[in-house]
Amino acid sequence: KKSTGDDDQSDDEGSKTTPKPKKGKKQKKNKKRVGFSPKGIPIANRDYETVPIGALVENSPEDEEHGPRRSRRAKVKPLEFWRGEKMNFGAHDEEGELADVFGNMPIVTGIQKALPTPYKKKKQPANKGNSKKKKVGRKSSASVASTPGKEEEEEFDSRTLRRKYKILSGEEAYLWDDSADDTADLKIIAYASELEPSDLPIGAARKKSEGNVAGKAAQAFNIYSSGPDDPHVGYVMGNLLLPPKGIKDSESVGPCSQTFTVCHCQPKALEVAYGDPDDHAAGDGFDPKSAQRFLLGPGDMFRVPPGNSYRLENHSEKTDCLLTWTIIRSKIQS
Repeated sequence: KKSTGDDDQSDDEGSKTTPKPKKGKKQKKNKKRVGFSPKGIPIANRDYETVPIGALVENSPEDEEHGPRRSRRAKVKPLEFWRGEKMNFGAHDEEGELADVFGNMPIVTGIQKALPTPYKKKKQPANKGNSKKKKVGRKSSASVASTPGKEEEEEFDSRTLRRKYKILSGEEAYLWDDSADDTADLKIIAYASELEPSDLPIGAARKKSEGNVAGKAAQAFNIYSSGPDDPHVGYVMGNLLLPPKGIKDSESVGPCSQTFTVCHCQPKALEVAYGDPDDHAAGDGFDPKSAQRFLLGPGDMFRVPPGNSYRLENHSEKTDCLLTWTIIRSKIQS
């Protein structure tokens, strides 16, 4: 079939006059924004699904002669309104007499259930130095210093144990006192919040380069023997808190023995130094030049035998050092 010139010309004009569709710019998909609570939990813009009311009705046989009949009523768990869960209402589809009974009354057609959110918890920034600290009801005398960036651990929920056992909250218990050869109410508990710490003295021999930071010591128990015939020795127990760069100056234990347990500190930041027993030039038996030094960390223990001197120093710049100690009296002192 031959095409005429007019047709060709009309085709050319049509091609010239018909504009080509311009490609529009692709719109960026907006990412779903989620509102977070101060603790990093999503609280808004959730996704939901609607569950038909018929899906919630438990299937049960109607025509069986044997076996229990089950209710056809829809059983729904309590709705979590704080997550936006609710009932959806609509018109009924009943016919006949039942339709006349319902009239124009709306009925529940489904349940709007909140879907579990896939969003990750928002990381909270580390506490800065200018942030306010939480107030504590009772002052802690020598409690472990909180690690920077970590929240303090919550108190254990002891309600289950208290329902099962009788938990005492005092400091005494009815026990056998072997020294008195009788039963008695003895103090056997010392709470850290009830201890009264006192500042350690700063020795006159301390150098300026060592600073003036001293520790705090608190006494928990002071037990004496009942007399020279008592086979039990007396002892004293307590704790010691050395702040960063804190020093317990050199001291001799005399005829007593003393033990220490490192509860908390920066690893290998606690220096324990013993005086050289062959160095008789030192007044208290401790010379820094000839001292024997060790570096300890959490969980480590050490002792000071009778007749020796020792010195403690916390070299950490940011972490407190907490120790517990026991002084065991000699038979003469007991």
